[in-house]
Amino acid sequence: MGTRKRLLCWNIRHGGGKRIGRIHAAIASHHAGIVVLTEFRENPPGAFLRNALARDGLIHQVTSQPPERANGVLIAAREPFEIREESEDVPPDRHRWVTAQFADFGVTGTYFPSLHEKVPHLDYMLRRAARLSGARHLFTGDFNTGKNHIDEAGTVFHYGHYFDHMAEAGWHEAWRRLHPRGRQYSWYSHKRNGFRIDHAFLSPRLQPALRAARYSHRYRKDGTSDHAALLVEFEI
Repeated sequence: MGTRKRLLCWNIRHGGGKRIGRIHAAIASHHAGIVVLTEFRENPPGAFLRNALARDGLIHQVTSQPPERANGVLIAAREPFEIREESEDVPPDRHRWVTAQFADFGVTGTYFPSLHEKVPHLDYMLRRAARLSGARHLFTGDFNTGKNHIDEAGTVFHYGHYFDHMAEAGWHEAWRRLHPRGRQYSWYSHKRNGFRIDHAFLSPRLQPALRAARYSHRYRKDGTSDHAALLVEFEI
């Protein structure tokens, strides 16, 4: 029997600001061994959060090194990992990507831009997926995109067809794999339209290890963030 891994992926909204203590408490409540945070910022709240996570045992950390006042990605984990540089063909705003290679699997955290600016990142993800198809790997983060006609309550996504391309390449999204016809939304617009935009794509070799995937809506509903947290469990 393998070791059970729990990964939490969460958009903490513009670095957390004055909500950072509540954000830390929310993360700690889920007891994840790997934490991937999008909209992380390199500022005093970000430093507070990194230190607090380290005190919780998530001592192995890497960020995407976002510029000042820009949103990036943090990966924090209980077990050690190697930092892997992104490929040379990464889009210019490379601070939206960061990769941690653990002993027996890899994790890439990403935070996509909106609208047409996301296309280079979607293309990059497809290229990375092709190169990593034989590895145990996952891409997770806020993709600002979902599968059309099932991951949204109102208007369709821009470039939602890329999710079909990922499936054609053998990569499947964890929550949808376990809930083929389910509907949940991880973020709501100001018009209260729901969208499922926070995902974890698993490589073909990692999919058999998937054991659970769910959204935690509590801290979205109470305003700790505007996104639900995604929790994925797998056994390796």
